[in-house]
Amino acid sequence: SEASFETNRKANEFGTCPICKKGTLRILYSKTRKRFVGCSNYPKCTSTHSLPQNGLIKQSEKICKHDNFPQVIVIRKAKRPWTLCLNPDCPSKETWMNSKNKNS
Repeated sequence: SEASFETNRKANEFGTCPICKKGTLRILYSKTRKRFVGCSNYPKCTSTHSLPQNGLIKQSEKICKHDNFPQVIVIRKAKRPWTLCLNPDCPSKETWMNSKNKNS
């Protein structure tokens, strides 16, 4: 069971925190079972990033070229997997939102 626990822990880690540079970013769950990414160096670093609540989240070895934040892969049933930057203020999300608004 320790090997299974260690495998799950490693699968939920996304590298070092770009804010404090000391902690590790990992998937955490709130009391209402909402998931988010938070820093393991928690009271010293309060870096948190939201995640989509549907689908499987997997770590990606890629770093965002716009802001050097880690990226994750979101896999949803009957949909194409997509890569997401953890930073909510990433310029890549602005271009995605602009293209989405033009199509609407």
